[in-house]
Amino acid sequence: MAALPLISLAFSALSTGAQIGGGIAANRQSKEDASTLREIGRFEAGRARREGRRLSGRQRVAYAKAGVEPSLEVLANTAFETELNAQWALFASDRRADVIRRQGKAALISGLFGGATTILGGATEAHQAGLFASGSSPSGSARVPTDMGTPSSGWT
Repeated sequence: MAALPLISLAFSALSTGAQIGGGIAANRQSKEDASTLREIGRFEAGRARREGRRLSGRQRVAYAKAGVEPSLEVLANTAFETELNAQWALFASDRRADVIRRQGKAALISGLFGGATTILGGATEAHQAGLFASGSSPSGSARVPTDMGTPSSGWT
């Protein structure tokens, strides 16, 4: 009769481990995903800067073909827009990465609390089934003394 609560407790412990492990794995994966998103943002920023340099070069060529000096206002505006696009790529990837990291932390916390809830529920069921009856251990071989004496009696 004591085997069923003990098996239930063992499965609760396994389920607890799985929930905690799942939370840890989700958190680890979110860190990797966030790192990848940041790398993508750096790549996109570099691409925006390269495209801006190409555009600026085409503008200079067009001015040279027309035989006029390049407009500093146009070149400055192109440089500004180029850097704005690059910074936007970095900002957007960082924000997405932050969301992914927070989701991973939430999964970790959920796994920890879910695991704690599971093991406590399993222990409660085992206790209610009498597995931890007063005066016995799960194996049934140990007894908890009810009177250990006092310091003046020599702890008898």
